[in-house]
Amino acid sequence: MIKLVSGIVIFSFCTLAFAAPTIGGPTGLLEMPTAERLQYQEYNIGIDYLGDSQIVDSDADKSAHYYKLNIGTYDNIEMGVVGGKYPEEGVFVNMKYHVFSEQKQYPVDVAVGLENLTANEGSSLYMVASKAFQTSLTGHVGFRALFEDSVSSALMMGGEYFLNDAVSLIVDMIGDDGLYRVNMGARWFAMENLVIQSALLDGIGEHSSPRFMIGASISKFL
Repeated sequence: MIKLVSGIVIFSFCTLAFAAPTIGGPTGLLEMPTAERLQYQEYNIGIDYLGDSQIVDSDADKSAHYYKLNIGTYDNIEMGVVGGKYPEEGVFVNMKYHVFSEQKQYPVDVAVGLENLTANEGSSLYMVASKAFQTSLTGHVGFRALFEDSVSSALMMGGEYFLNDAVSLIVDMIGDDGLYRVNMGARWFAMENLVIQSALLDGIGEHSSPRFMIGASISKFL
């Protein structure tokens, strides 16, 4: 009984820890949204700074910052906004709906969502499944459809591994315009509600354009 309670407590901690926003806004890994979502009346606020890992004089490699706000509204629904230097169109709306979760100790969660809902281009629709394999490891896999001049679809996948109660390692892969980006980073749960993260984005492959990211987010209940 004690072991069961301890496992539930640890798992609950890990679940809450996953509720940090991606660069694009929804709760998830680095770029990849996951099936984890904010609870009712829970919210998070985050900011990320992206810079070049090498000196390149082009618009694509300019530094940028992103800010985001998410809140758990009705049961199983997370709403949010994201803005910053890029995208230049303004503030975009994100939405995630948690479809279901298995009733067992290490469940599979499934969610669908929309990113950049109010954008002229670059909006996406995604479906993702998340599973905890043990109290310290979760895996995520999904697909997204990207709406630009034409509609393209791509696989996305990733995972998070907790070294201890305060530090986790993250890797995710996400497709965009026929190419895949692999991102690697770490999160430090500095305080009960504060998460600090850093990462190397798009750091693998001959067509990669590496960038570094550092950010922070706060999660609380209303």
